[in-house]
Amino acid sequence: MDSPWIVNPEVSYYASKVFGFLPFARNSRINIALLYTLMLWTCLGLSGVYVNVYHFKKNQNVGSQYSMLTKVIFIEVLTKLIVTIFSISISVHRSQNYIQVLEKFYKFDYSASRIPCQPDVRSQTFYLLYVLAIGVHNFVGSSCYSEITWYILIGWNVFCSSTMLVIVQYMTYVRMLRDRYEVANKIFKKSVLNHSLPSTKYIHPKEINSLFTELRGLTEEVKVYYAYHAVLIIIESVMILVSTVTTLTVNLLNELDTDIVRNGYFMGHCFLRFLFLFFVVRETHTTSLEAKNTVLIGHDALSIISDITTVKQLEIILLNCWNHPVIFDVHDFFDLDYKLLQSVVRLPRRALYNIHLSAPLTGTSDDRDGVDGGELETDLIDRLVHMTVSDARGSLRTTL
Repeated sequence: MDSPWIVNPEVSYYASKVFGFLPFARNSRINIALLYTLMLWTCLGLSGVYVNVYHFKKNQNVGSQYSMLTKVIFIEVLTKLIVTIFSISISVHRSQNYIQVLEKFYKFDYSASRIPCQPDVRSQTFYLLYVLAIGVHNFVGSSCYSEITWYILIGWNVFCSSTMLVIVQYMTYVRMLRDRYEVANKIFKKSVLNHSLPSTKYIHPKEINSLFTELRGLTEEVKVYYAYHAVLIIIESVMILVSTVTTLTVNLLNELDTDIVRNGYFMGHCFLRFLFLFFVVRETHTTSLEAKNTVLIGHDALSIISDITTVKQLEIILLNCWNHPVIFDVHDFFDLDYKLLQSVVRLPRRALYNIHLSAPLTGTSDDRDGVDGGELETDLIDRLVHMTVSDARGSLRTTL
């Protein structure tokens, strides 16, 4: 086995290989890997096209009282199709740089402790099982709401779950970065505070600065590699959240479907996806906190060290930490932190406000002020789409 593959996150890596996300990574027969990826995602993509055509035709042939509901569901399904196509294309293209990322992890491990840090297998397994649970939940719910053949629904749900599978790999790398920051902080603590850490080697303060600079560069490499995937998962999650709230509101206000089980599917779908987004933010937040511990260790060392040369080296380390903080953002557009979750949660309130303004929601004979109910539905759909695009973009920028 080549040395960089020692630090390879095997669980998420093999899952990505099975789904064809990494055709250029560690393949002696790239043509066969590309052919497998093309065949797999062509079949799954056709199921996505079929589902979209089904909902489009259903939207054209439905009664006026269900028009609003079917339009919202169609917008969500179409968004999933577009987001997934972009996600798969980016994953295949980025797989050319996968080995380079592993090489930088291995290089850092070799310079820090000469002992590679092994990835957390349990966390990877948990996240993969969680994605599987979401897929099963969606399959069961979509089976109740549609008359689509079961094998097409399986292909469609696997197709949609691919965006989360890529993010699982991103979370794995973020956790791997956290392990490296813990190792670097232990080295820093032992070198400047003379703490007794038997398994940690001693490094001169001048070399520690280079170590943290290399680790920050590795962090940027991971951020850039998965930046577009982070944008896509946010867009998809926002659309699902707004669509779910709209669907539940339309169902309850117009008494179209008061079945607890079916409405529970929509609530469960929304909750599971939001919880997945919470897991992503929790991983990035915890890693950022570990990176900030470097500054605390440096300040503790400055309070007890009197050697002028060492003090200057510590000041350089702290200055670099302050000037280059570890923040998991997406090309400086928005940060993956808890403020992002707060911004996403505000969107359903705007959706409910738009629904309230557009009441009545159905095109019955009880039109308000002589305005046709169908026109009100169209106006609401336009407002929801505009709100989802503009407000989501504005809300995400609040984290800048």
